[in-house]
Amino acid sequence: MKRLLLALLLAFGLGVPAGAGAAPLIGAYVWGGLLGGRSTPDAFNASVAFLLDRGFTAIRFAVGPKTLEGYGFAPGACGPRPSLACMLDPFLKAGALDDPRLRLVMITLHDSFVTRAGAFDPATVARDAEAILSDHAAALASLDRRFAGRPVRIVLSNWEGDNQLFCGSAYTFSRSPDFVRTCSATRGDLSTALQGFIDWIALRDRAIAAYRKGGGTLDVSQAPEVNNLRIFTDGCLTTCDTGLTLAAGLRARGGWATCSYSAYDGINAGRLGETLDRLASSCRRTIIGEFGFPLDRVKGERLKGLYASAAAAIAQRQSTIDAVFIWNAFESEGTRDTGYGLFRADGSPFAWNSLPEAWRDALRVRQPKTRGRSRRRRKTDN
Repeated sequence: MKRLLLALLLAFGLGVPAGAGAAPLIGAYVWGGLLGGRSTPDAFNASVAFLLDRGFTAIRFAVGPKTLEGYGFAPGACGPRPSLACMLDPFLKAGALDDPRLRLVMITLHDSFVTRAGAFDPATVARDAEAILSDHAAALASLDRRFAGRPVRIVLSNWEGDNQLFCGSAYTFSRSPDFVRTCSATRGDLSTALQGFIDWIALRDRAIAAYRKGGGTLDVSQAPEVNNLRIFTDGCLTTCDTGLTLAAGLRARGGWATCSYSAYDGINAGRLGETLDRLASSCRRTIIGEFGFPLDRVKGERLKGLYASAAAAIAQRQSTIDAVFIWNAFESEGTRDTGYGLFRADGSPFAWNSLPEAWRDALRVRQPKTRGRSRRRRKTDN
């Protein structure tokens, strides 16, 4: 048992850089709940600082027209069609991002183009291509000023791509004929919408390539996020075409270097490993962009078993997994997302206590040694 614990501890975060053959970083997603329980302008900074002090060196957060208010930032400060650079600005001012322990920043970054009506029409994307590229160029310049010259990797992503495609919920699309009719009326031809979405994703890659060609040295890349690898194959009650999933669309374009996977369909089915293998045909590397179990619905030994099974599946595939982001950092009380928080709003442990012991130990070794008193060695420590 001790040897197994040590092996998992080494596999999850003893400071090995992410990459081929390296251990995945364990990160936290700061969204849906903040330290202190209130959306105030300094709550984001305090939340990130808190997580860094608890060993997390990978942080994810969401930037877009609909997210600013949730973090306590003025929602109208950037105007009716806010630019990416303007929306990024209050986040990048956070002093906690200066911390040298920070190694990976993943940003769910949505511009004013992809969030508007008709955003997935390929003709509309083509018409606005130069504006989208310009918007991203300014955002990359802001990120460059903030992080260039530091060993920090920046990953740009999107909110669950299949949910975006299927009108907010791929799961409901697979279960409700009424929802399918409404969504189809809104989206139009779904295969066309898929192509439009991937055209937008490709423009983001073009913007990153232009940044590098212009001399940019920031370690920045994109990881399009998928969330439908099983929904259309496990218990579908409507017309579910797996060729319309984002993973299928990316595969048809030759695949992507790195994708993010919001892993709920895999972990809820108890088949995370098999599901990650499905994604491998579309993406050469993976970031598990959302991962977690709701403590208000799953408890005790069953919860521990689910985490252990998922952790084993990740460890077996760690050579192609860069990071695992746990949803979410702080409990989001009073919302439908309750039960997932690693910590309560007051900073006390919540889902943290249910993480695999090896993950917690790997994070503890990065915690400051001057937090009142040093952590005593347990009898099981060697």
